[in-house]
Order: sequence, then C-alpha cells, then structure tokens
Amino acid sequence: SSSKIAPSRKKNHRKLHHIAVRRKIDKLHRRTALSQPCASNCDIESAVEELVGGLHASRESQQRKQKMAPIATTNDSKQAQLLQAGEEAALNRRPDANYYSNHKNGLNEGPRPTVKPELAAKPCPIGGPLVVTIVGLPCRGKSLAAHKVARHLNWRGHSAKVFNVESAATTDTLREISLFFKESNNVAIIDGMHLTRQSRQLLATFCNEKVFHHLLIEFSCTDKCLRENIDDTVAFYHNLDQNIDWERRLRESNEVHSALFEPCSPLEGPLITVNNSEDVRLHSITARGVLGAIQTAILGVLAIPVIRHRTFYLSRHGESDYNVLGRIGGDADLSPRGMKYAERLARQLGGPGSAPDCPKPKLIWTSELRRTIRTVQNIPGPRTAIKDLNEINAGICEGLTYEEIQERFPQEFAWRDQDKFKYRYPHGESYLDLLQRVDSVVQALLANTDVLVVSHQAVLRCIMAYFKGTRPDDVPYINVPLHTLLIVRSYGYDFEVETVPLKVECVDTYRIQPKNCSTTRTTADALTTVPAHFDAPIAQPTMVPSQAATTIS
Repeated sequence: SSSKIAPSRKKNHRKLHHIAVRRKIDKLHRRTALSQPCASNCDIESAVEELVGGLHASRESQQRKQKMAPIATTNDSKQAQLLQAGEEAALNRRPDANYYSNHKNGLNEGPRPTVKPELAAKPCPIGGPLVVTIVGLPCRGKSLAAHKVARHLNWRGHSAKVFNVESAATTDTLREISLFFKESNNVAIIDGMHLTRQSRQLLATFCNEKVFHHLLIEFSCTDKCLRENIDDTVAFYHNLDQNIDWERRLRESNEVHSALFEPCSPLEGPLITVNNSEDVRLHSITARGVLGAIQTAILGVLAIPVIRHRTFYLSRHGESDYNVLGRIGGDADLSPRGMKYAERLARQLGGPGSAPDCPKPKLIWTSELRRTIRTVQNIPGPRTAIKDLNEINAGICEGLTYEEIQERFPQEFAWRDQDKFKYRYPHGESYLDLLQRVDSVVQALLANTDVLVVSHQAVLRCIMAYFKGTRPDDVPYINVPLHTLLIVRSYGYDFEVETVPLKVECVDTYRIQPKNCSTTRTTADALTTVPAHFDAPIAQPTMVPSQAATTIS
C-alpha cells in the first residue's frame, strides 16, 4: 500500500502528479489481484498512458498560460475512492500562481506568509521592551533599588525610567508605559507595593497582550535593616511635617499591608527575590526564569547591597610630565607641581599635617601606573592597584601630542572628534570599551564607603557619569580637572558631587568638541580647541605655558 503524504505547501506540483500516477497503478494492480472486471493489463497500461499524458499536457499548458495546471483529472467520486482521509488536501493544494513567478538570487519575491498571532505571543529573548514590577511591603528598600537599577541601565546605554505608584499600577500607568515604549525606550520600572496577585496579574496580562517582557522583583529585609529604614523615613518626613507621629503611622501601615500581602510565585513569571541588608554576609538574592542580557544585568546590580549613606573621594593623579608636554598615555612620573598636589591631597585626607577632624579614607584604590601610586604615597590606609583603573589605551597614539596625531593620523583624529564615545584607537580602546571595563569598579565602589579612588581623566569621566546620570554620548566631555578633589555623597537614591580645588597650579587638559570634524579640515581647524601645554619639562611651577596641545583622553 502507498505511504501517507503529509500536507505540505512546499511540495512540487510535478511530484504530486507522479504520486497520483503511482496510486492509480497500485489501485489497478489490487483490482487485478481480486479478479475484478476492467482491471486487465491493458487497462493498467491505458491508465498509465492516460495519466502520464495528462502530466505532459499539464506541463505544456503551464508553459502556454504561465500558470499551474490541474493536478488530477479524476472526478470527485473516483478521487474519494483513491485517496484516504487527509490525503485529498495534499493532492488538491495548488501553490498560488504568484508564489513561483518572481525569483531573485534564489529568493521568493512573491507574497510573504504572515505570522499568526499565536506564534508571536512570546517576546524575543534577545531584545524587546521590559516591564519590571517592584513587589514588597513598605520600608523594604524598594525605591532605592529601583532607582539604582534605572541609573545603572541608563549609564550602560539603555533607556530606563522609574514609574512611581502609590500602591499598584493602574490603567493610567499602563498607558504611560505604552507611550514610553513608543519613544524607543526599553525598560519601565514600576515602583509600588503590588501586594496582591490580582494587582500583578493586571501587569502580566498587559505584557502578554503587548508582547513585552515582564520581570517581578520581590523585596524583603532583615529586622535590623527594617528598623534603620523606618528611622530614615521618619527623619525625612519629620522635616516636612513635625506635627505627625510618623513612626507610629509607618508601623500601623506595615501591619495593615502585611495582612494583604501575597508572596510572588515562580508561576507568575520570571522572578527575583531580594533579602536586603547592608551587611554583605546577610544580603541574599535568588532568581528563577531570568533570561536575556538586561534581566541578567539587573540581577547583577541587585546582588550588591544598597548602602544608604555613602561617601567617595575621587581625584586624578597629580600633574605628570606628559601632561606638561601635552602627550597622552604612557607611564610618566609626577611633575614638581604634581608632587606638590600629592602633599596637599595627603593633608586633606588624614596625611601628615592634616587636621584631627579631616576625613580619612578606609580604602585607597589606584591604577597600576606610577603617577597615581605616587599621588597617594603619603595618605594612610590600605592601598590597592587595580588594572581596571588604568587610563584609556591610546593604541598607536600612545605618547603623542595633538599636533603629532594631526600630522601623522589626520583622518583618525577627525573620526575621534566625530564620535568620541564610540571611536576606538587603532590597537587601543574606546570610551565604550572603557565603560564596560569600569563597570566592575563602580559596583565594588557602591558596596563600600569612604573609598579614595585616584585614577585618570577618561576613567573618572566614566565613573562620574554614573553619579551624575550622564548619557553615554556625553561622557567624553565631562570636565575632570587636575588638582581637584571630588567628594561624592549619596542623598537618598541620588548623589551630590562637591568639587574642592586644592589650589595647586597645573595645566588645563580639557578639550571641547571642535565645530569642524570633517576629515578634510585644516590643521588649524583640528587644533582650534586644544588647550595650552609646555614645549619642555618644567623645573619651577611659575612658568607660563605656550599655546599648543595637551591630553587627548
């Protein structure tokens, strides 16, 4: 007996004709075996000639009329006898005339098959908008974590926003999120309590209908962390209204909401549960069903404990000999003025000659280059030289001045001015590479406090971009001057930056983007925004710089 043929749109019409011929012959052979009338060899031969002739006629008709000929010539009653159930559709299915009509390079240019709605009901795991639902009782550190996640994602080039809701998301919130995603943004974080499964189901249904990714983050905390969170919240609201017992109100609110709380289930979707604590030994996190680069990045951010009150000290190294000469990169030593800055910085941070009440860093991080290590040599505290804090690698431009780069590589110089963030030095790095390298340093920094970081201009630009909320394209133009101490303090989920110049003379290394970034520009146009540098190493800090070039970081 003949084998069953699964219906397929891709079957060639000639193959279907051969199948029909074969089935007819098999049928006639069976009738001959049963001694049925009209089933002689002559009948078989005539049937073969008839069907094969029909096949040739079909081909000739196709060539004449440029369209598909009928597949079978038998009538409906005979066809029902020859074919089993389900095979009739396979033989009767004719490809559309336009399907084979137009081809280019072997690709069909005819009508494209449309994607059925049920096949597109699952978002692409590689990309697509993401809705993050924050779940948890009051005073569990939800808002701090939500804004921390948004800050990190924006710093890494995503477009994230925190939507604050009182208790749970409403239809108005979902409408705002839809408009937010239409503007090419990709992460919406809903900061609320969402205590009941019903409130979370509203968001899950919304994401399924819109084909968005959905991630649940449930927060809890240790008893000590809860008491500290309540004290901080009471202090904040007490400044707004001193006539209300805020502590009693917060505790009553916790009791009421605790009775309504329904913990998240893994069946509701991808889930991250966080047990908040400032103690890294007690802080814990679990994840179920987390997929994709963005969700994995969020998981990494939440793995670092959120410390409410933090202070960081950031500084570039003292002025180096290469800064004086306007050369980039290298491992130059400090200039005489750079040594003076190192002494002044030590007096500011607990070194020799400092005041008793001056801040003293608990950790000191530097790059592996001499100029940063020499800058902190008089500051007491444990020091660590970190490779990720090294200056941006200038590749073939290491050790050159602006004038030399313009003379040797004018096209490279122009390309860097056109897109300084994404431009990569030949055999070197870009700011985009540097941002990825510094990510681990920023995460480690946020897990500590009272840390002094002495690094380089490009590296500190990337770090300062995190605290200032600067978009990636603007990172290369953050001004981080020499001989200046930057004090960063956390303020809620935001940061304040205090600039403290230590009043030691130095060259200016800041260069704005020139107006003319064309590869055909003149040398004068290329160097028009270059600050001043010396033509020779200085021996005294009172020399007047000449107008030329300086660092390219």
